[in-house]
Amino acid sequence: MDSTTMAKSRSKYANIPVKYQGLGFAAWKPYNERSEAALTAVQGFLDTFPQRCVSEPPEGSRALVGQGIAFVGSPGAGKTTLACITGTEVLNRHDRSIFFISYADYIAALVKQNSLGRLIDKGDQKAMDLYWAIESMAQKVINYPFVVFDDVGKEHHTRSGFAEDEFDRVLRARFRNGRPSGLSSNIPFEEWGKIYNPSMESFVREAFVEVAMGGKDLRR
Repeated sequence: MDSTTMAKSRSKYANIPVKYQGLGFAAWKPYNERSEAALTAVQGFLDTFPQRCVSEPPEGSRALVGQGIAFVGSPGAGKTTLACITGTEVLNRHDRSIFFISYADYIAALVKQNSLGRLIDKGDQKAMDLYWAIESMAQKVINYPFVVFDDVGKEHHTRSGFAEDEFDRVLRARFRNGRPSGLSSNIPFEEWGKIYNPSMESFVREAFVEVAMGGKDLRR
């Protein structure tokens, strides 16, 4: 198996969308100053990944421990593309497990899992299998060295605040345990306190390098 085929295979296992599987730096074509700065930010993130993803207290500075990278900006700016490239480079350069998931899909899966109890109580094997498949996914989201949450802000919000509370819980748990996250979002950080909770804006500024993107719509 050649290196390209191997990269695509590992990307598939990491749940990276087919469109982006196996993409590395060579696939990113900067189209303005922001997109060039974004590539520089990714390179810096990757160079310092071992200082960000740790399992025990490091020697020296701890400023980067748990700190991830967030691609924020207008639709079609290439945020998901660059997030997937970052994940693939973590996978290939640092040989660390990664996982990609739309945050809306993550929340939908947890809601589905919570609805399976009655069927499981009746001995429904398919419901039980689905429950544990979702649980396996949830464990990856918490425990994998690098997880990309795509399209943050597009998840369904309810009066219960489940999506908001879960987002806060997952990001803080990963950051606290020295596991950096990646994310893409159309929502600038200054609005996160209104959408999630008042402390979220302050937290994400500590827990992420914010990479501002925008200008050209690459989908057109």
